[in-house]
Amino acid sequence: MKFRTWLEEQSLQLPPIPGNFVRLTHFTSKQTAQSLLSGQNFSYKKQGMLSSTADAFSDNNEVLQLIQSGKTGAFSRKEFGDHVVLMDLPNTDNRIHSNVTMAPGEVSNERILGIVDTNTMQFTPNPKYNANAKPLDVPQTRGGLDRFTGQSVRQNPAFAAFATPMPAQNPATSNVDIW
Repeated sequence: MKFRTWLEEQSLQLPPIPGNFVRLTHFTSKQTAQSLLSGQNFSYKKQGMLSSTADAFSDNNEVLQLIQSGKTGAFSRKEFGDHVVLMDLPNTDNRIHSNVTMAPGEVSNERILGIVDTNTMQFTPNPKYNANAKPLDVPQTRGGLDRFTGQSVRQNPAFAAFATPMPAQNPATSNVDIW
C-alpha cells in the first residue's frame, strides 16, 4: 500500500483544463522553455498556424499520455526537445490560431500554463498564466493580411484572383454542369 501511495505522489499532476478550453502541447528545448517562463510570447509565425506545431487536447489523460510517450500517432515529438509547453486556449481562440488566414502568429504569454520537463516529469507553472485573459478579437488578428508583407490580400496582385468574389452561376440559365 505504501508503494502505491509513493508512486501516485511521483506521477505528474496537471491542473484541470478549464471549460470550453483546449490544452495545447508543444515539444521544445530547455532554452526556449525557459524564455517562455520568463515572459516571452509563444511564436509560431514560421509555421503559419498553431496547429502546425502544437497538438490540441480536451482531456488531461491524453496530454499526459503524449508527454510520457512523446508520440502522437506514429509521429515522435521528442525529437523537437525534451520540454513540453502547455497552453490553454478558449475554443474560439484555438480556431483563430488554427486558421492560416487569421492566425496572429503568436500566443500571449498569459495563455501559457507552464512547462513539463520530460526527463524529470516536473511541471513548472508560468507565473503570468491567466485563464481569464481576454479572448482574441477577430479584428486584432491578421485576417486578410499577407503574413510576409502585412499588405491586404485584396491589394496584393498575387492573390487578387483569389480575393475577388466570383458571381454565382445560375444552373437554370448557364451551361454549367452541376453534376
